[in-house]
Amino acid sequence: MKNLYKTGLLLTALLMSTSVASQAQWNTAVGLDASRIRMSSLQTMEHVNMTPIRSLIGGITSGYAMPLDAEAQQDEQTFGGGLVYGSELEKLGIQLNYYYFLTALLAVGGDFTLFFPESEEAGGVKSTATWMAFNINAHYILFTAIAMRAYVLAGLNFALFRFKVSGGGFSVSDSTSEIGLNLGGGIEYALAVGFLFAELKYIIGEFDQLVIAAGYRYRFGL
Repeated sequence: MKNLYKTGLLLTALLMSTSVASQAQWNTAVGLDASRIRMSSLQTMEHVNMTPIRSLIGGITSGYAMPLDAEAQQDEQTFGGGLVYGSELEKLGIQLNYYYFLTALLAVGGDFTLFFPESEEAGGVKSTATWMAFNINAHYILFTAIAMRAYVLAGLNFALFRFKVSGGGFSVSDSTSEIGLNLGGGIEYALAVGFLFAELKYIIGEFDQLVIAAGYRYRFGL
């Protein structure tokens, strides 16, 4: 057993020395020198035109720049309108809005919303219910992505509900108002002269409800 063990050790040593020598000869034959490989790789990269790749990477990453250029967006103004839906009222309405950018990231303004009136008539008596709201909000830009920007909003909500009953030579009306809070956010997609927008906010107050709005804002004042 000892002779077999010694013979095995000798064969192993012989094979290892042969393998090392063969590897050295192979490296010399094909030029696999580490320094030469690095130099060859660098020389190869110098001949590769990286401009299209750099342009592609730059185009992708530049669209997500944050914050915005203050000189480009400060003093921007938008005026527009669109359609609104109130979850509690389950009704559509129209909205007009205006915003002014105090800084590159902060805009202040407001909107006026009038929900389409609801009328009923029975026995010669007509009743009409009207809902409207005026909001003062601040928009804070979270990020921009190519032609789109996203924002969060917060502000005050002034809601007005008016009810009128008329018929038979008489007319009675009553109204009530409530102050609440607005919390939400939205996105704007840039066009040549303005933005398409979509907005979601929740009104916290006596007339609390979820309000969804979408429309167009004209951009000016730059």
